[in-house]
Amino acid sequence: MKLTPITLVAFVVILHSCTRGAKEDTGVVQDSSATFPEPPPPPPERASPQIYWPKMNKEQAEELSRQYPTSAMVEPDHLMLVETLADEFEPEEVLLEFMRRTGDMKGDTIFPPRIRGRYPIGAIPGILEKNRRLHPLTDMDVWGLLERSGFRRGFRVIIGEDNREEVRYNTGDLGNAHPTRKDMNNAVGVAAVVHRDYLNVLKNGNFELKGYKTLQEKYELCPGEAFFQQPATANCSAFAVNDSTLVTAGHCFSEQTAGNYYFIFDYIVGDNNLPSGKFLASQVYTAKSVKRYYDPPNNRDLCIVRLNRKLPRQRVRELNVPGPCDPLGSYYVIGCPGGVPLKLAGKAKIMSNLHPAFFTVDSDTYKGNSGSPVFNALTNKVEGYLIEGGRDYIRNPKNIKCYVSVLCLDHDCRGSKGEKVIRNSQFIHLLN
Repeated sequence: MKLTPITLVAFVVILHSCTRGAKEDTGVVQDSSATFPEPPPPPPERASPQIYWPKMNKEQAEELSRQYPTSAMVEPDHLMLVETLADEFEPEEVLLEFMRRTGDMKGDTIFPPRIRGRYPIGAIPGILEKNRRLHPLTDMDVWGLLERSGFRRGFRVIIGEDNREEVRYNTGDLGNAHPTRKDMNNAVGVAAVVHRDYLNVLKNGNFELKGYKTLQEKYELCPGEAFFQQPATANCSAFAVNDSTLVTAGHCFSEQTAGNYYFIFDYIVGDNNLPSGKFLASQVYTAKSVKRYYDPPNNRDLCIVRLNRKLPRQRVRELNVPGPCDPLGSYYVIGCPGGVPLKLAGKAKIMSNLHPAFFTVDSDTYKGNSGSPVFNALTNKVEGYLIEGGRDYIRNPKNIKCYVSVLCLDHDCRGSKGEKVIRNSQFIHLLN
Protein backbone atom coordinates (compact mmCIF):
# COMPACT_ATOMS: atom_id res chain seq x y z
CA MET A 1 0.00 0.00 0.00
CA LYS A 2 1.43 3.38 -0.99
CA LEU A 3 1.21 6.03 1.73
CA THR A 4 0.49 9.61 0.69
CA PRO A 5 1.49 12.52 2.96
CA ILE A 6 -2.13 13.03 3.99
CA THR A 7 -2.66 9.43 5.06
CA LEU A 8 0.68 9.45 6.91
CA VAL A 9 -0.29 12.53 8.93
CA ALA A 10 -3.66 10.98 9.79
CA PHE A 11 -1.95 7.79 10.97
CA VAL A 12 0.35 9.75 13.29
CA VAL A 13 -2.58 11.70 14.79
CA ILE A 14 -4.53 8.51 15.48
CA LEU A 15 -1.50 6.86 17.06
CA HIS A 16 -0.88 9.86 19.32
CA SER A 17 -4.51 9.90 20.46
CA CYS A 18 -4.43 6.21 21.37
CA THR A 19 -1.21 6.71 23.34
CA ARG A 20 -2.74 9.58 25.38
CA GLY A 21 -5.84 7.50 26.09
CA ALA A 22 -3.74 4.63 27.37
CA LYS A 23 -1.58 6.62 29.78
CA GLU A 24 -1.89 10.33 30.54
CA ASP A 25 1.43 12.19 30.82
CA THR A 26 1.49 13.76 34.29
CA GLY A 27 4.98 15.18 34.02
CA VAL A 28 6.29 12.68 36.57
CA VAL A 29 9.09 10.37 35.55
CA GLN A 30 7.88 6.83 36.11
CA ASP A 31 10.11 3.88 36.84
CA SER A 32 9.25 1.37 34.16
CA SER A 33 10.55 -1.42 36.38
CA ALA A 34 8.12 -0.67 39.27
CA THR A 35 5.27 -3.13 39.85
CA PHE A 36 1.82 -2.31 41.18
CA PRO A 37 -0.76 -4.67 42.70
CA GLU A 38 -3.64 -5.64 40.52
CA PRO A 39 -6.97 -4.09 41.60
CA PRO A 40 -9.26 -6.58 43.33
CA PRO A 41 -11.80 -8.19 41.03
CA PRO A 42 -15.37 -6.96 41.42
CA PRO A 43 -17.48 -9.15 43.71
CA PRO A 44 -19.43 -11.75 41.79
CA GLU A 45 -23.09 -11.00 41.37
CA ARG A 46 -25.15 -12.82 43.96
CA ALA A 47 -27.32 -15.28 42.15
CA SER A 48 -31.00 -14.98 42.73
CA PRO A 49 -32.31 -17.88 44.80
CA GLN A 50 -33.63 -20.61 42.58
CA ILE A 51 -36.62 -22.61 43.55
CA TYR A 52 -38.23 -25.70 42.11
CA TRP A 53 -41.99 -25.85 42.15
CA PRO A 54 -43.00 -29.50 42.28
CA LYS A 55 -46.44 -30.18 40.90
CA MET A 56 -49.29 -31.87 42.70
CA ASN A 57 -52.15 -33.77 41.20
CA LYS A 58 -55.78 -32.91 41.86
CA GLU A 59 -56.30 -35.69 44.41
CA GLN A 60 -53.29 -34.58 46.48
CA ALA A 61 -54.47 -30.96 46.45
CA GLU A 62 -57.97 -31.93 47.54
CA GLU A 63 -56.58 -34.04 50.38
CA LEU A 64 -54.45 -31.13 51.63
CA SER A 65 -57.46 -28.82 51.46
CA ARG A 66 -59.34 -31.20 53.72
CA GLN A 67 -56.43 -31.28 56.20
CA TYR A 68 -55.85 -27.54 56.19
CA PRO A 69 -58.94 -25.33 55.90
CA THR A 70 -56.77 -22.38 54.85
CA SER A 71 -54.82 -24.21 52.16
CA ALA A 72 -56.50 -22.00 49.59
CA MET A 73 -54.15 -19.25 50.78
CA VAL A 74 -51.24 -21.15 49.22
CA GLU A 75 -50.77 -20.98 45.46
CA PRO A 76 -52.21 -24.28 44.20
CA ASP A 77 -49.07 -25.21 42.29
CA HIS A 78 -46.94 -24.48 45.36
CA LEU A 79 -48.68 -26.72 47.88
CA MET A 80 -46.20 -29.58 47.60
CA LEU A 81 -43.20 -27.29 48.02
CA VAL A 82 -44.73 -25.55 51.05
CA GLU A 83 -45.40 -28.94 52.60
CA THR A 84 -41.74 -29.90 52.08
CA LEU A 85 -40.36 -26.62 53.43
CA ALA A 86 -42.51 -26.95 56.55
CA ASP A 87 -40.29 -29.83 57.64
CA GLU A 88 -37.10 -27.82 57.03
CA PHE A 89 -37.92 -24.43 58.54
CA GLU A 90 -38.51 -23.56 62.16
CA PRO A 91 -41.56 -21.35 62.84
CA GLU A 92 -39.32 -18.50 64.00
CA GLU A 93 -37.41 -18.63 60.73
CA VAL A 94 -40.60 -18.33 58.71
CA LEU A 95 -41.75 -15.50 60.99
CA LEU A 96 -38.61 -13.54 60.14
CA GLU A 97 -39.43 -13.80 56.45
CA PHE A 98 -42.97 -12.65 57.15
CA MET A 99 -41.65 -9.73 59.22
CA ARG A 100 -39.26 -8.81 56.41
CA ARG A 101 -42.14 -8.56 53.98
CA THR A 102 -44.43 -6.53 56.22
CA GLY A 103 -41.71 -4.09 57.24
CA ASP A 104 -41.74 -5.18 60.89
CA MET A 105 -38.16 -6.45 60.74
CA LYS A 106 -36.01 -3.39 61.17
CA GLY A 107 -33.58 -1.86 63.63
CA ASP A 108 -33.09 -3.71 66.87
CA THR A 109 -36.34 -5.60 66.35
CA ILE A 110 -34.90 -7.61 63.49
CA PHE A 111 -34.65 -10.54 65.90
CA PRO A 112 -37.22 -10.39 68.71
CA PRO A 113 -35.86 -11.30 72.15
CA ARG A 114 -37.39 -14.76 72.17
CA ILE A 115 -35.69 -15.51 68.82
CA ARG A 116 -32.36 -14.06 69.94
CA GLY A 117 -32.57 -16.28 73.01
CA ARG A 118 -33.28 -19.37 70.95
CA TYR A 119 -30.43 -18.94 68.45
CA PRO A 120 -26.81 -17.98 69.23
CA ILE A 121 -25.63 -14.76 67.62
CA GLY A 122 -23.27 -16.67 65.35
CA ALA A 123 -26.17 -18.60 63.86
CA ILE A 124 -28.12 -15.55 62.74
CA PRO A 125 -26.29 -14.96 59.41
CA GLY A 126 -26.89 -18.60 58.53
CA ILE A 127 -30.60 -18.22 59.25
CA LEU A 128 -30.85 -15.15 57.04
CA GLU A 129 -28.99 -16.97 54.27
CA LYS A 130 -31.27 -19.97 54.62
CA ASN A 131 -34.30 -17.70 54.47
CA ARG A 132 -33.26 -16.51 51.01
CA ARG A 133 -34.83 -19.72 49.78
CA LEU A 134 -38.19 -18.27 50.82
CA HIS A 135 -37.83 -15.03 48.86
CA PRO A 136 -39.47 -16.31 45.65
CA LEU A 137 -42.54 -17.51 47.55
CA THR A 138 -45.68 -15.40 47.40
CA ASP A 139 -47.00 -13.78 50.56
CA MET A 140 -49.79 -16.34 50.62
CA ASP A 141 -47.22 -19.13 50.41
CA VAL A 142 -45.29 -17.73 53.38
CA TRP A 143 -48.47 -17.46 55.44
CA GLY A 144 -49.35 -21.05 54.64
CA LEU A 145 -45.83 -22.13 55.51
CA LEU A 146 -46.10 -20.29 58.82
CA GLU A 147 -49.15 -22.38 59.67
CA ARG A 148 -47.60 -25.64 58.60
CA SER A 149 -44.31 -25.11 60.38
CA GLY A 150 -46.26 -25.27 63.62
CA PHE A 151 -45.98 -21.59 64.36
CA ARG A 152 -47.13 -21.19 67.93
CA ARG A 153 -44.13 -20.64 70.22
CA GLY A 154 -44.58 -17.48 72.25
CA PHE A 155 -47.80 -16.53 70.50
CA ARG A 156 -51.33 -16.74 71.75
CA VAL A 157 -53.36 -18.08 68.89
CA ILE A 158 -56.62 -19.68 67.98
CA ILE A 159 -56.01 -23.41 68.02
CA GLY A 160 -58.37 -25.27 65.75
CA GLU A 161 -61.81 -23.64 65.87
CA ASP A 162 -62.27 -20.58 68.06
CA ASN A 163 -63.73 -21.96 71.29
CA ARG A 164 -64.29 -18.60 72.96
CA GLU A 165 -67.88 -17.77 73.79
CA GLU A 166 -69.72 -14.97 75.51
CA VAL A 167 -70.23 -15.39 79.24
CA ARG A 168 -73.91 -15.01 80.02
CA TYR A 169 -75.72 -15.48 83.32
CA ASN A 170 -78.24 -13.86 85.61
CA THR A 171 -76.33 -11.31 87.68
CA GLY A 172 -79.27 -11.00 90.02
CA ASP A 173 -78.98 -14.59 91.28
CA LEU A 174 -75.33 -15.44 91.90
CA GLY A 175 -76.19 -18.71 93.59
CA ASN A 176 -77.90 -19.99 90.46
CA ALA A 177 -76.56 -17.65 87.81
CA HIS A 178 -76.80 -20.20 85.02
CA PRO A 179 -79.03 -23.13 85.98
CA THR A 180 -77.88 -25.46 83.20
CA ARG A 181 -74.12 -24.78 82.92
CA LYS A 182 -71.73 -25.11 85.82
CA ASP A 183 -68.89 -23.65 83.76
CA MET A 184 -70.83 -20.40 83.23
CA ASN A 185 -71.61 -20.33 86.95
CA ASN A 186 -67.89 -20.11 87.64
CA ALA A 187 -67.75 -16.77 85.84
CA VAL A 188 -69.42 -15.04 88.80
CA GLY A 189 -66.10 -15.34 90.63
CA VAL A 190 -63.98 -13.75 87.89
CA ALA A 191 -63.24 -10.01 87.84
CA ALA A 192 -61.94 -7.71 85.13
CA VAL A 193 -58.96 -5.56 86.16
CA VAL A 194 -59.78 -2.12 84.68
CA HIS A 195 -57.84 1.13 84.99
CA ARG A 196 -59.64 4.01 86.71
CA ASP A 197 -59.31 6.14 83.56
CA TYR A 198 -61.98 3.99 81.88
CA LEU A 199 -64.70 4.46 84.52
CA ASN A 200 -66.94 7.35 85.50
CA VAL A 201 -68.46 7.41 88.96
CA LEU A 202 -72.11 8.39 88.59
CA LYS A 203 -74.10 10.50 91.06
CA ASN A 204 -75.90 7.45 92.42
CA GLY A 205 -72.55 5.75 93.17
CA ASN A 206 -72.68 3.37 90.22
CA PHE A 207 -70.13 3.26 87.42
CA GLU A 208 -70.08 3.68 83.67
CA LEU A 209 -67.37 2.99 81.07
CA LYS A 210 -65.84 6.01 79.36
CA GLY A 211 -63.09 6.93 76.92
CA TYR A 212 -62.31 3.41 75.78
CA LYS A 213 -61.30 1.97 72.45
CA THR A 214 -62.89 -1.03 70.84
CA LEU A 215 -60.83 -4.18 70.39
CA GLN A 216 -60.46 -3.29 66.71
CA GLU A 217 -59.24 0.23 67.47
CA LYS A 218 -56.86 -0.87 70.21
CA TYR A 219 -55.06 -3.51 68.15
CA GLU A 220 -55.75 -2.30 64.58
CA LEU A 221 -57.68 -5.47 63.82
CA CYS A 222 -59.19 -6.41 60.50
CA PRO A 223 -63.00 -6.30 60.30
CA GLY A 224 -64.51 -9.62 61.20
CA GLU A 225 -62.17 -10.54 64.06
CA ALA A 226 -64.16 -12.01 66.94
CA PHE A 227 -65.54 -9.42 69.40
CA PHE A 228 -63.79 -6.62 67.48
CA GLN A 229 -66.48 -4.01 68.28
CA GLN A 230 -66.51 -4.66 72.03
CA PRO A 231 -64.80 -2.32 74.55
CA ALA A 232 -61.21 -3.32 75.28
CA THR A 233 -60.63 -1.91 78.75
CA ALA A 234 -59.43 -4.77 80.97
CA ASN A 235 -55.73 -4.94 81.70
CA CYS A 236 -55.92 -8.44 83.22
CA SER A 237 -58.32 -10.89 84.85
CA ALA A 238 -58.57 -12.00 88.49
CA PHE A 239 -60.60 -14.46 90.56
CA ALA A 240 -61.90 -14.73 94.12
CA VAL A 241 -60.25 -17.32 96.37
CA ASN A 242 -62.02 -16.27 99.58
CA ASP A 243 -64.49 -13.60 100.64
CA SER A 244 -61.89 -10.82 100.71
CA THR A 245 -59.09 -11.94 98.38
CA LEU A 246 -58.39 -12.05 94.65
CA VAL A 247 -55.54 -13.77 92.82
CA THR A 248 -54.10 -12.48 89.56
CA ALA A 249 -50.78 -12.39 87.70
CA GLY A 250 -47.89 -10.43 89.20
CA HIS A 251 -47.10 -8.56 85.99
CA CYS A 252 -50.53 -6.90 85.92
CA PHE A 253 -49.60 -4.21 88.47
CA SER A 254 -47.40 -3.63 91.49
CA GLU A 255 -48.08 -2.70 95.11
CA GLN A 256 -47.55 0.93 94.11
CA THR A 257 -49.85 0.95 91.07
CA ALA A 258 -52.66 -1.30 92.34
CA GLY A 259 -54.62 1.75 93.47
CA ASN A 260 -55.05 2.77 89.83
CA TYR A 261 -57.32 -0.20 89.13
CA TYR A 262 -60.88 -1.29 89.78
CA PHE A 263 -61.86 -4.94 90.06
CA ILE A 264 -65.20 -5.37 88.29
CA PHE A 265 -67.39 -8.46 88.64
CA ASP A 266 -70.14 -9.38 86.18
CA TYR A 267 -68.20 -7.65 83.40
CA ILE A 268 -70.32 -9.23 80.68
CA VAL A 269 -72.01 -8.05 77.50
CA GLY A 270 -75.58 -6.81 77.89
CA ASP A 271 -76.67 -8.89 80.86
CA ASN A 272 -80.34 -9.04 81.69
CA ASN A 273 -80.15 -6.54 84.55
CA LEU A 274 -77.92 -3.70 83.38
CA PRO A 275 -77.22 -1.94 80.09
CA SER A 276 -73.83 -2.87 78.67
CA GLY A 277 -71.07 -0.67 80.06
CA LYS A 278 -72.77 0.21 83.34
CA PHE A 279 -72.07 -1.40 86.70
CA LEU A 280 -73.62 -1.26 90.14
CA ALA A 281 -71.43 -0.06 92.97
CA SER A 282 -71.76 -3.53 94.46
CA GLN A 283 -69.94 -5.02 91.46
CA VAL A 284 -66.87 -2.77 91.69
CA TYR A 285 -64.05 -3.17 94.23
CA THR A 286 -60.66 -1.62 94.98
CA ALA A 287 -57.51 -2.97 96.59
CA LYS A 288 -57.01 -2.52 100.30
CA SER A 289 -53.56 -4.10 100.15
CA VAL A 290 -51.48 -6.07 97.65
CA LYS A 291 -48.74 -8.62 98.06
CA ARG A 292 -46.74 -9.17 94.89
CA TYR A 293 -44.41 -12.08 94.12
CA TYR A 294 -42.63 -11.43 90.84
CA ASP A 295 -39.64 -13.49 89.75
CA PRO A 296 -40.39 -14.81 86.24
CA PRO A 297 -37.22 -16.94 85.83
CA ASN A 298 -38.35 -18.91 88.88
CA ASN A 299 -41.99 -19.06 87.76
CA ARG A 300 -43.22 -16.55 90.34
CA ASP A 301 -45.79 -14.20 88.79
CA LEU A 302 -48.45 -13.55 91.42
CA CYS A 303 -50.46 -10.75 93.01
CA ILE A 304 -52.63 -11.43 96.06
CA VAL A 305 -55.17 -8.62 96.42
CA ARG A 306 -57.01 -7.92 99.67
CA LEU A 307 -60.20 -6.07 98.75
CA ASN A 308 -61.70 -2.98 100.35
CA ARG A 309 -64.77 -4.94 101.51
CA LYS A 310 -66.18 -8.45 101.72
CA LEU A 311 -67.39 -10.39 98.70
CA PRO A 312 -70.64 -12.37 98.58
CA ARG A 313 -69.72 -15.98 99.34
CA GLN A 314 -71.19 -17.06 95.97
CA ARG A 315 -68.29 -15.37 94.19
CA VAL A 316 -65.61 -17.49 95.87
CA ARG A 317 -64.24 -20.22 93.59
CA GLU A 318 -63.14 -23.60 94.86
CA LEU A 319 -59.48 -24.51 94.38
CA ASN A 320 -58.48 -28.06 93.60
CA VAL A 321 -56.16 -29.39 96.29
CA PRO A 322 -52.56 -29.29 95.06
CA GLY A 323 -51.78 -32.34 93.01
CA PRO A 324 -51.12 -33.49 89.47
CA CYS A 325 -53.64 -32.46 86.83
CA ASP A 326 -55.37 -35.06 84.72
CA PRO A 327 -53.24 -35.13 81.54
CA LEU A 328 -56.18 -36.43 79.50
CA GLY A 329 -58.78 -34.10 81.01
CA SER A 330 -60.54 -31.11 79.50
CA TYR A 331 -60.10 -27.56 80.80
CA TYR A 332 -61.57 -24.11 80.29
CA VAL A 333 -60.43 -20.54 80.97
CA ILE A 334 -62.59 -17.56 81.96
CA GLY A 335 -61.24 -14.07 81.52
CA CYS A 336 -60.99 -10.96 79.35
CA PRO A 337 -59.14 -11.78 76.09
CA GLY A 338 -57.77 -8.57 74.60
CA GLY A 339 -59.45 -6.63 77.39
CA VAL A 340 -63.05 -7.28 76.27
CA PRO A 341 -65.83 -8.48 78.61
CA LEU A 342 -65.64 -12.00 80.03
CA LYS A 343 -65.32 -14.94 77.64
CA LEU A 344 -65.17 -18.66 78.30
CA ALA A 345 -62.53 -20.51 76.26
CA GLY A 346 -63.33 -24.20 76.50
CA LYS A 347 -62.16 -27.57 75.18
CA ALA A 348 -58.56 -26.94 76.21
CA LYS A 349 -56.18 -29.86 76.63
CA ILE A 350 -52.97 -30.17 78.62
CA MET A 351 -49.88 -29.99 76.42
CA SER A 352 -47.21 -30.36 79.10
CA ASN A 353 -47.64 -31.52 82.70
CA LEU A 354 -44.07 -32.19 83.78
CA HIS A 355 -42.97 -29.06 85.63
CA PRO A 356 -43.84 -28.90 89.35
CA ALA A 357 -44.68 -25.18 89.22
CA PHE A 358 -46.83 -25.01 86.10
CA PHE A 359 -48.51 -26.87 83.27
CA THR A 360 -49.44 -25.72 79.77
CA VAL A 361 -52.74 -25.88 77.89
CA ASP A 362 -53.82 -25.21 74.31
CA SER A 363 -56.47 -22.65 75.27
CA ASP A 364 -57.63 -19.81 72.99
CA THR A 365 -56.39 -16.99 75.21
CA TYR A 366 -54.90 -13.53 74.71
CA LYS A 367 -53.42 -10.56 76.51
CA GLY A 368 -56.01 -9.63 79.12
CA ASN A 369 -56.34 -13.29 80.07
CA SER A 370 -53.35 -12.99 82.39
CA GLY A 371 -54.63 -13.91 85.84
CA SER A 372 -57.55 -15.89 84.42
CA PRO A 373 -58.50 -19.01 86.40
CA VAL A 374 -58.16 -22.32 84.59
CA PHE A 375 -60.89 -24.81 85.51
CA ASN A 376 -61.06 -28.57 85.28
CA ALA A 377 -64.12 -29.27 83.11
CA LEU A 378 -64.97 -32.42 85.09
CA THR A 379 -64.75 -31.03 88.63
CA ASN A 380 -65.30 -27.30 87.79
CA LYS A 381 -62.57 -26.49 90.32
CA VAL A 382 -59.68 -24.09 89.73
CA GLU A 383 -56.42 -25.83 88.82
CA GLY A 384 -54.32 -22.67 88.47
CA TYR A 385 -54.16 -19.29 86.75
CA LEU A 386 -52.78 -18.23 83.38
CA ILE A 387 -49.72 -16.01 83.24
CA GLU A 388 -47.99 -16.25 79.92
CA GLY A 389 -48.56 -16.22 76.21
CA GLY A 390 -47.09 -13.85 73.68
CA ARG A 391 -47.99 -11.65 70.77
CA ASP A 392 -51.71 -11.88 70.12
CA TYR A 393 -52.06 -10.84 66.50
CA ILE A 394 -50.03 -10.76 63.32
CA ARG A 395 -50.42 -8.68 60.17
CA ASN A 396 -52.99 -9.96 57.73
CA PRO A 397 -51.11 -11.29 54.66
CA LYS A 398 -54.02 -10.12 52.48
CA ASN A 399 -53.98 -6.60 53.95
CA ILE A 400 -50.88 -5.67 55.94
CA LYS A 401 -52.60 -2.53 57.27
CA CYS A 402 -54.54 -4.57 59.83
CA TYR A 403 -54.00 -7.55 62.12
CA VAL A 404 -55.57 -10.97 62.53
CA SER A 405 -55.31 -13.80 65.04
CA VAL A 406 -52.78 -16.47 64.20
CA LEU A 407 -54.43 -19.77 63.39
CA CYS A 408 -52.86 -23.03 64.51
CA LEU A 409 -54.67 -26.18 63.46
CA ASP A 410 -55.17 -28.89 66.07
CA HIS A 411 -52.94 -31.42 64.33
CA ASP A 412 -50.40 -28.91 63.05
CA CYS A 413 -48.89 -27.39 66.21
CA ARG A 414 -45.49 -29.02 66.07
CA GLY A 415 -43.23 -27.52 68.73
CA SER A 416 -46.06 -25.70 70.47
CA LYS A 417 -45.41 -24.78 74.10
CA GLY A 418 -48.99 -23.91 75.01
CA GLU A 419 -50.33 -21.38 77.51
CA LYS A 420 -48.53 -21.33 80.85
CA VAL A 421 -50.65 -21.97 83.95
CA ILE A 422 -49.27 -21.61 87.50
CA ARG A 423 -50.45 -24.47 89.70
CA ASN A 424 -52.44 -23.91 92.91
CA SER A 425 -49.58 -25.45 94.89
CA GLN A 426 -47.46 -22.38 94.14
CA PHE A 427 -49.72 -19.91 95.95
CA ILE A 428 -52.29 -21.67 98.14
CA HIS A 429 -50.02 -21.51 101.20
CA LEU A 430 -49.70 -17.71 100.76
CA LEU A 431 -53.42 -16.99 101.10
CA ASN A 432 -53.62 -17.17 104.91
